[in-house]
Amino acid sequence: MGAALFMFMPTPAQAGPLSAVVALGSKLFPTGTPVPGGVSGSVLALRGSSVTLEAPQYLYQPAIPPATSPMVYEFMFWDVHTTLIATERAKFTVPSSGPVLATAWYLPVCVTSSCGGGTSAVTTWAFSLTNYKVLPDTPIGLVSPAAAWTSPSTSVSTATAVDITAQSYLGTETSTSGTVFSSWFVFGGAKTVTISGLDLNVPAGESPYAIAFYYQYTHTPIICIGFPHCI
Repeated sequence: MGAALFMFMPTPAQAGPLSAVVALGSKLFPTGTPVPGGVSGSVLALRGSSVTLEAPQYLYQPAIPPATSPMVYEFMFWDVHTTLIATERAKFTVPSSGPVLATAWYLPVCVTSSCGGGTSAVTTWAFSLTNYKVLPDTPIGLVSPAAAWTSPSTSVSTATAVDITAQSYLGTETSTSGTVFSSWFVFGGAKTVTISGLDLNVPAGESPYAIAFYYQYTHTPIICIGFPHCI
């Protein structure tokens, strides 16, 4: 169970109408493969109650031959019931209905002397909070200066300072479904990276990971004036 914090942990078979099974997992970013030693399994919690989970900041895996170096994984964020929580301790309210998923995402940390080097660039991803996975699309809509980016790449050069504007919607948007931007999240970058809505500003020479989070929604058809941007 790692460091998941709950008052009790009955088996899923004991769940009743006032309780929910919270499915826990730890995954490697961006592939989604399980991370050894992370939070996992399932626990039972009352619907409407406040629950706190805590993920280890680092996970360690000894070297597996023929590899000679251990693997270290660093916590990035929680996706808890389609909500981004960017701290190891995740406090949330158990929803009144439906399944509940809580996934802690980790990134490998380089532990050898060969790390680093190369040209500086922002590496971006689009991530679905709804479906708990990285999306294949580039989240980038525009970059200033334009010469720093070649569409549809997910990487932006930071030979100079850059301003990256996320796509507000990914793919095809209809009156009943779509993938809409939620927020940026920066990992491993300088403190001077700034975020304002769709815009991400990165200073020259920095090479952070930048994740654009999206919600994927579906609903029954409605009368919609102003399509496509009404949901």
